[in-house]
Parts: sequence; C-alpha cells; structure tokens
Amino acid sequence: MIVIRNTKLFKELKEIARLSNFNDEQIWKGLFKDDMGTFKDERIPTFFGGLDHTRCTADSIYFADIGSNWKDNSFVVREEK
Repeated sequence: MIVIRNTKLFKELKEIARLSNFNDEQIWKGLFKDDMGTFKDERIPTFFGGLDHTRCTADSIYFADIGSNWKDNSFVVREEK
C-alpha cells in the first residue's frame, strides 16, 4: 500500500469526512483540486477499477482499489511526521 504523507491534504479529507458523515464519494472528490481530474498530491495513484471504499481512522484515511487489472493501487493519506 502506498503511503502519502501530506498534513494539509489529510486535514482537508478528515474535515470532508466529518461533514459528509463519512461518505465515500465526497471523500474521494476531496482528492481533486479541479474538475479536470488534477490530484491535490501528485503521488496519488490512478485507479483503473475505481474506488472500492474508504476507511477513516484517527491518524489515517485509506482508499481501497481492488483493480480489474490485477493491480492494487490502494493508498493511505497520513500527516507528515
């Protein structure tokens, strides 16, 4: 699993999760900075099979991708150390 340490993005996603009652689609949309599909962090991998689900914990936000191309591009966003 890819680990992305980005405090600003982590805090933004946690707030979106809280306000949206942990809605996967809203959390997913929080990864983009525009409607053109530009990610807020260039280390975020492309999902070929689409987002399967998200999971939020106190210190992490997980994005699960079990791709149809036999490639797992799942990743987690955490605060910088």
